[in-house]
Amino acid sequence: MSAPMTPERWKRLSDLFERALEVPESERDAFLHRECGRDPELAEQIRSLLELQPRAERFLNAPDAPLSPLLVGPNADPPFADPLVGQRIAGYRLIKRIGEGGMGVVYLAEQLRPRRTVALKIIRTGLATPSALRRFEHEAHILGRLHHPGIAQIYEAGACPEEEGQTEVRGFFAMEHVRGRRLDLYAAEHAPSTADKLALMARVADAVQHAHTKGVIHRDLKPSNILVDEQGQPKILDFGVARATDSDVNLTTVRTSVGQLVGTLPYMSPEQVVGDPADVDTRSDVYAMGVVLFELLTGRLPHDLKSRSVPEAARIIRDEEPARLSSVDKTLRGDVETIVLKALEKNKAQRYQSAAEFALDIRRFLAGEPIDARRDSALYMLRRQLQRYRSAAAAAALALVALVAFAVYASRQSAASRRHALLESLARGEAVAARERAEDERARADQYAERLRDELAVSAVEQGRLAARAGNINLAETLIWREYLKDPSSRYTRWALWELYSREPALFSVIAHQSPVRAVRWAPGGLFIATAGDDGAVRLWSPATLSRIASLDAGRNAAVWALAISPDSRTIAAGDFFGAVTLWDVASRTPIGELSGHTNLVTSITFSADGASLLTTSQDRTIRLWSVADRSERRVFRGHAASVNAALFTPDGRTCVSASNDGEIRLWSIQTGECDATLSGHAGTILQLAISPDGARLASGGSGRDVVVWNFHTREPERRLSAPNGTVRTLHFTPDGRNLISGGWWWLLSWDVETGRRARAFALPEAANAAHLSPDGSFAVAGFDSGEIRAWDLAPRAAAPITGLSGRTAAVFSPDGAWLAVSDGAGTVRLIEARSGRPAHEWRAHGDRIRSLQFNHDASLLATGSSDGHVRLWSPGAASLIADWPGHLDITGGSIGFRPDGAVLANAAGRNAVRFRSVPDGAILDEWRVGDDEILSVRYRPDGAAIATTDRERLVRLWDPGGAETSRLLADDAPWTTAFSPSSGRIAAGLWTKAILVWTPGEEAAARRLIGHSALVSDVQFHPSEPALLASASADGTIGLWDADLGRRLLTIDGFGGWEAITAAFSPDGRLIAAGGASGEAIVWDLEYFDRHIAGNTRRMIERLRADLGGELREKEALHLADLALEAPWPRLQNWPRPAQPAHE
Repeated sequence: MSAPMTPERWKRLSDLFERALEVPESERDAFLHRECGRDPELAEQIRSLLELQPRAERFLNAPDAPLSPLLVGPNADPPFADPLVGQRIAGYRLIKRIGEGGMGVVYLAEQLRPRRTVALKIIRTGLATPSALRRFEHEAHILGRLHHPGIAQIYEAGACPEEEGQTEVRGFFAMEHVRGRRLDLYAAEHAPSTADKLALMARVADAVQHAHTKGVIHRDLKPSNILVDEQGQPKILDFGVARATDSDVNLTTVRTSVGQLVGTLPYMSPEQVVGDPADVDTRSDVYAMGVVLFELLTGRLPHDLKSRSVPEAARIIRDEEPARLSSVDKTLRGDVETIVLKALEKNKAQRYQSAAEFALDIRRFLAGEPIDARRDSALYMLRRQLQRYRSAAAAAALALVALVAFAVYASRQSAASRRHALLESLARGEAVAARERAEDERARADQYAERLRDELAVSAVEQGRLAARAGNINLAETLIWREYLKDPSSRYTRWALWELYSREPALFSVIAHQSPVRAVRWAPGGLFIATAGDDGAVRLWSPATLSRIASLDAGRNAAVWALAISPDSRTIAAGDFFGAVTLWDVASRTPIGELSGHTNLVTSITFSADGASLLTTSQDRTIRLWSVADRSERRVFRGHAASVNAALFTPDGRTCVSASNDGEIRLWSIQTGECDATLSGHAGTILQLAISPDGARLASGGSGRDVVVWNFHTREPERRLSAPNGTVRTLHFTPDGRNLISGGWWWLLSWDVETGRRARAFALPEAANAAHLSPDGSFAVAGFDSGEIRAWDLAPRAAAPITGLSGRTAAVFSPDGAWLAVSDGAGTVRLIEARSGRPAHEWRAHGDRIRSLQFNHDASLLATGSSDGHVRLWSPGAASLIADWPGHLDITGGSIGFRPDGAVLANAAGRNAVRFRSVPDGAILDEWRVGDDEILSVRYRPDGAAIATTDRERLVRLWDPGGAETSRLLADDAPWTTAFSPSSGRIAAGLWTKAILVWTPGEEAAARRLIGHSALVSDVQFHPSEPALLASASADGTIGLWDADLGRRLLTIDGFGGWEAITAAFSPDGRLIAAGGASGEAIVWDLEYFDRHIAGNTRRMIERLRADLGGELREKEALHLADLALEAPWPRLQNWPRPAQPAHE
């Protein structure tokens, strides 16, 4: 019979219902059991109300709710709109509701200062009781202690009035907005493999371990509290029931006296379900992770708790063994099952003792290593079974006693003893064989794991290369750097990074601030870069060492949005959010004055050319002119109808040009303060201005997304530069006025001012807030919301073209590295100083194309072979002829070759002959007949003990110096030229069929076939000091760099604009490579040039990937290589002639 609903009973029901709303859903059953233990009917009535409450909210909020006009009034917002959406609460603008619970609502919100998107958790209306506010404060305090990529970060917490004038307050805290899916839904949607699920769980454990090291136990880990973001990074949320390990349990826990349950029942450890908070420690979180991993792998929980009462469910968790993974999925039998069972141990002393141990065992399994959980597993499992089946164990013990007695009797029998000895010997032999088989299996497994890791690394790097070609710099860096930092000595990943930065030449990146960077300036003297941001600090950085020089802070606690550096680099002006401009002395790092006049955010600052005056602009719609010497305000320019975003002096200092959100550009007389002209031509706000160094052109850009280039004298637009790059956020002319650099959402764009065509695009990691050019215009630096600054190499000096030649060219370095000789299709030879790039001599050496040229061992002689049928010897220093020998067949660049001591020169002579002459007298020492077809090349091995020839018979023939053929290496088409490795004895040949073959000594079949070129491979050469490194030139127009050990292409250099590449030659130190082409041009590349870019990004990428790599990170080795690169001379081709302007896209 139901109890009557008396006023007293109604009051008790109402009170308990309101209190239950404050309790998380996971704890409500325990709450009702405790409060209504003797009145189950009351508990059931409250449960019914709790179930109806969300439906009632949805009903009342529905657009077609029958009573909605009465509830919201005729002029109210739409009834389905959350009344808080669009409102501001304590410096946050609420955008939309994204989640809710029994106690609080979570909104997507925009924080106004600093400007960023956050998740804002607000306590529900009417629930802001002191205890609820304490819980909010508790959760914010806990989260505030944690800083880890796997934990959603807290930004701010507090309380504010619900509405102006009211005393009731709303508790709130702002935290990182995680764009992702809860763990179980992520797994359902992406269907990751078992290995991927394990790796994901290891990263969750990393985050939990971080919390534990900070003294925080989560106590409610479950899939709904773990989100996985778009990059696959898990993020742990909801520390509302977390407890600090270093605090008094009675003071810091929330509703956790003995007998109360805290957490979500299916994920609670046995000690949690007992209800004693003093017994809960970090190992309770390990248990919860075991449950989560079980569910992630199988889709079900280890205990079936459906339809169970709370006491019964608690008893099952405390007393009954969990299901085994293999009972659900047999493929999970073995180490994975062992790991999960160890995490789910009833006795916490038998669990993993930390989240770090749990993560480590998972990673051991993924790496194919023995897991720690199996070390004593056999003995331990036996002990557990004995405990579980005591009666069976007793019977087994009696049987064992009887067996022992029988064994004693049997041991007395000699025949049985001999039989026992024989069996023991057989068992021992079988054990040895089994161990050997296990070791063989382990070795094969290790080899397979190593091969798999290598293949995964190659796959990641190749994906990174594709991302770089598509302009996705963030993805490319992540994929390639992740593999490089695992093994910085790897040639493969090093050259992948080299290629990445040759495409996207990011010179360096540094985390300059822990808040968005709003302003960045390169000092006119080039010695430092100044940055400023929302943290209010101005920081100075060395572009050479990438180290911070100084940090300037005026103590105003105001974001700095504008910077300027005086022409002599002695003074910095910084404008802040509240309108103040602080002047700093660079040498002493002290403030030397403050300019007060603006009443709102300072948007830009500009020094005059002589440094005597300063222009500032502000959101207060004014431009102000200041005297730097006495800090006085000389003039205020008024007339714009909205925020003024930029103002510049013209080069002659007579005019101020300003731009505003009102869409107008105004020209002001510095002398009179009058507006001389107004330029209109933009569709939206104007954010940026730039004036060419000669004052002839003005460029402007803004929200209209186009850049307008004006003729400053006629005040008319010359052209519009249109590109899909979003809002124009930065704009600068290069010092020579030939190019205009604009920055937007996705790229920094370099424009040819004369033609209006885009010259080059540099991919941005995110939208740039500000950018500036180095004094010589070679570099640009930009700042971003992430706090990062990044510099780009706008005019890389990795290559030096050698122009003014005719037709097809060839190039070779002298053995001492002092000279580079280049020949062309007209028979000309040019001798160039390799250090400076300065031509020393140029002479007409032949009447026809020179295909072959080679220095002797001491560079005292230069041999040239030409299509005119002659071989000639020259004194390169004097450009004088030493000898002229007829009878030369000049088909390839390898048709002549000096013996290593320089005393003999071999050349292709006629259809199938190789001739050997004494140097320098030209006496014919020998002549060999080689097959029946044309000779293509002849090469000496570096030790002089062997000679290689190639011909059209698809053979590479090896000879001893006496003329005996020692080996024939079969190729599948004509081997054009060959090269010997300096130390390994390997030989490589480039083929007509686009491939390169590599043979090892003593083997007639090629060990490697290198595929990648799309046309004839006309030249190959091994690196002088790295025997596995091979360079190639191809008619497809590219130079290739290869790893002959791995059979992989490391690098592709495309420098001839589609024309053929004909020859490739390393400098003796291996740092440069010279190539001849088919367009009257040769090119020299610095192979260490982009090492500087790799070094400049190393520290940033280590920090970015540290948590992801964990123990695989080889930080010390990577930093050592970076330091070496930063200390090395750079750029090596500094003194060579400047390359031509980059081709238009």
